[in-house]
Amino acid sequence: MLMGFLGCLGTIYEIRCLLGLYFTCLLLILIGQVAAGVLLYFQKDLLNNEMSNIMTQILKNYPGKNSTTEQAWDYIQRTLLGMILSIGLCRSIHTEEYTKVPKY
Repeated sequence: MLMGFLGCLGTIYEIRCLLGLYFTCLLLILIGQVAAGVLLYFQKDLLNNEMSNIMTQILKNYPGKNSTTEQAWDYIQRTLLGMILSIGLCRSIHTEEYTKVPKY
């Protein structure tokens, strides 16, 4: 919102300083996003292993007592995990792992 305000204000009143600040902020955001993308690309195996370990640990410690952890994990399963598994992005979690979790 602040970025849009700087851009609009700089453009409407033709304030070069604000336009320069707007451009600099946009450039910094772009550099940050590119750096994050490159980092994720080159560290994807490490990230995949770590996420797999975290998800496996959560599945093993599934409390079954309607706790905050359980509700958060249920939300993840409903919204994110189903989509990820359906399009094949995450091959480290298989549907067999869900059968190991006891039903309460």
